[in-house]
Amino acid sequence: MKIYLLSYTKDPLKSIASAILSLGIGKGVTNLDNITREEAIDAFKDTCKSKLDSPLEFASFNFYFEDVPIFLLRELIRHRVGCSYAEQSLRFAVLDENIVDKFDPNFVKSVDTPEKRKEYFETLRLITKQYKNLIDMGIEVQDARNVLGVWVPTHITTGFTYRALRDILALRQTSQAHPAWQDAVKQIKNLIEKVDPILNEELKDICLLSGRCTWKSKLDRNCDLCEKRFGEKTHVHKYDLYTWDGQPQCSCGVLKIN
Repeated sequence: MKIYLLSYTKDPLKSIASAILSLGIGKGVTNLDNITREEAIDAFKDTCKSKLDSPLEFASFNFYFEDVPIFLLRELIRHRVGCSYAEQSLRFAVLDENIVDKFDPNFVKSVDTPEKRKEYFETLRLITKQYKNLIDMGIEVQDARNVLGVWVPTHITTGFTYRALRDILALRQTSQAHPAWQDAVKQIKNLIEKVDPILNEELKDICLLSGRCTWKSKLDRNCDLCEKRFGEKTHVHKYDLYTWDGQPQCSCGVLKIN
């Protein structure tokens, strides 16, 4: 998977600051050159401390995601506000049989031995071969695609306001995110860093933005970062329930081991 930054708002930090200055102190900005970088940084950082962050929508970024697995793409497009998407249509595009080679083995952490990896990727190759065979038989591409899985690499062109991008990365660089997001987040942050390091500084995970661990549900994974930052564990087992045979049990279903 590779992510490209196609275009972005000219001088995004000052574009955001122009909205903040109009909103906050009523300073109408007719030319971005009238805002010093110091003013822009101060206004931007102050806004990032508030929930009144609509001025962050005044800068936008367009990315192209190449060979992105469908499962990551599906999580990406759940983010709707301030986002635009143009996805490759597998109703019409015929995928090559070598798409398996474009799937990063690091995205499947439990496939952790040579034997597992061999079996796993041979299965993917068999699926793509069957897909191609169906097309060769005269079955329409839009019907043949149904045998493919969510691992298939595809591509999508996206547009995000800075506010939307910040919200996306707040969730997708946490312990709850899929391993593929680690790669995506790193690439996106590297691209934003080149545009403006100040913008990149505020692309933080949700717990760091909140100042506390936000993952307290029984369904949440352990938040290792917050255990280090705040000394908080995601879910502490309380064995205040009992099974039919009297064994202590937490409400999340975990049994107490004596």
